Amino acid sequence: SSSSSSTARSSPLREASTLAASGRGQLLVQERLVEEEVLAAEEEEDDQAEAKRVLAGHTKQQKQREKEEKMRRKEEAKRAKEEQKQQAEAAKLAKAQSKQEDKRKKQEEKDRKKAEAAAAKKEQGLRKKQEKQEKKQEKK
Repeated sequence: SSSSSSTARSSPLREASTLAASGRGQLLVQERLVEEEVLAAEEEEDDQAEAKRVLAGHTKQQKQREKEEKMRRKEEAKRAKEEQKQQAEAAKLAKAQSKQEDKRKKQEEKDRKKAEAAAAKKEQGLRKKQEKQEKKQEKK
């Protein structure tokens, strides 16, 4: 009987059939079978729940990675836009400075020509004065 009970432990169905055959009660057999089914169903539920948790964890990690990647791309785009804006500002400033420099040079050239013209006019005036004085001197 001890060998049959160790064999029965290895197989719940064999144990159930042994119990039924020995006439110890159909009810006990049914209880044992129901218990086994409940345990198997609970184990299945646990396995499914664990699989869901693992999948959810992977999904959560994936979503987190995607979120971080999206944020990184957004930051990169923002940085590139800012850099482009700064370059545009620098180019605008350089153009304005160049324009200012050209304007200054033009003004200097204008002032130089004006000064030369004034000097030439003054010189001509002095020459005429001198000629007049010379003519006066000749008449005397």
